[in-house]
Amino acid sequence: MNQSRNQNRKLIEELDIPFGPPPEEYNDRCSQCDYEMSVNEAIIDVEIWKAEFEGRYYEGFMPILGLGKQ
Repeated sequence: MNQSRNQNRKLIEELDIPFGPPPEEYNDRCSQCDYEMSVNEAIIDVEIWKAEFEGRYYEGFMPILGLGKQ
């Protein structure tokens, strides 16, 4: 069992994945001008949390990226 664990650790070190696979990117499109760009999933998570905190998040709708309270 120890040998299997060591083999898995060696494989992970060879792939240089310290915290798991890299984050995914999703397409985000502006609803007004149809501009589309790839956005890292970590940025989306933060923007959704921020919008929830500020009371401007609606289930099923992507908040506007980078929009803060003004």
